[in-house]
Amino acid sequence: MMSFDSFLENLISTAELIASPTALHRAWVQRDSSVTSAFDYDELAVQLLDDLDLERQIARFPDEIREIGAFEAANNFLSALAAVDACIRTHPNHGNPITLLGSELWASLQHAAKVLVALPEVKRWQK
Repeated sequence: MMSFDSFLENLISTAELIASPTALHRAWVQRDSSVTSAFDYDELAVQLLDDLDLERQIARFPDEIREIGAFEAANNFLSALAAVDACIRTHPNHGNPITLLGSELWASLQHAAKVLVALPEVKRWQK
C-alpha cells in the first residue's frame, strides 16, 4: 500500500510536469522521451488515474492533505484532470497533443497544477 509521502511525491512531480509551459510539448509533440515516461496523454492518465489512483488516494489521505493546506488544490486538480479525460473519451480528436495542449481544458488543468505545486507546505515534497 502506498504511503502518504510516496503518494504526494508522485502527485507533485506529475503536477510539476503538467504545470510546465514546455515539458509536455517537448515530450508529446517533439517526441523527446527524456522528459517523461508519459509518452502521450493516455499514458499520463494511466499513471495518474490508475497507477497512482489519484481519486482513491485523496479520499484515503484527507486529513494529511488538509494538514498541508492542499485538500482544495488536490481536488481541483483531480476535477480538472477528470474534465480533460472526459473530453478526450468523448471527443478522441482532442487527444491530438497539439490540440490538447492548446485547449482551454488543458489550460485549466495547468492552472490547477500550478496552484497545487505553489503551496508553501507542498514545496518540501518537490524534488
